[in-house]
Amino acid sequence: MSPEQLVDTREALIEAGRDLMLEKGWTGFSYKDIADQVGIRKASIHHHFPKKEDLGLAIIASWQQMMEGIFRGVESEHANIYERLEALQTAVLNHQDIKHICPAGILDADFMNLPESMQEQTRLMHERRLALYSSWLAEGRKQKTLSFTGDPEDQAIAILSGFQGAMQVERTMQNGTLKRYAAHVLAGLKP
Repeated sequence: MSPEQLVDTREALIEAGRDLMLEKGWTGFSYKDIADQVGIRKASIHHHFPKKEDLGLAIIASWQQMMEGIFRGVESEHANIYERLEALQTAVLNHQDIKHICPAGILDADFMNLPESMQEQTRLMHERRLALYSSWLAEGRKQKTLSFTGDPEDQAIAILSGFQGAMQVERTMQNGTLKRYAAHVLAGLKP
């Protein structure tokens, strides 16, 4: 197999693993499920990811890289923090698939079943997101483009926790809960 084919296979495995994890949870799929979806032998998966934990870490890293790209994009395009949050909301809503919730929500739900290394990466992922949102909220307050009571970090916790819950409710109800929650958050931050 050429180096390009190895990279393509690795990426296909990460994508299949991510899709299965988002649909069934971390404990709800096996390497056989991935092999069936990608069309390779189960043993071939072990070449790329000797343990399911290795695949899980690659899924988290891939998702984190994608989210950081979105964050950097909206940061570079929008100095106004309210507009930045609007753009981020649009990007997330456009990326969201009804049958899936975000990887952070799945990882949180399965947290006690995750290997320690994945638990640590899940914690770090939340810490990075909270720090980013907190800094944006503090900056928006200074700019007077956002208005809210209390500490920016407390506000960031409320927003991120609410989004996680809204995604889960949307998955069940499929009634626009996520879009309505996102609009409610933005309206509540408007000065």
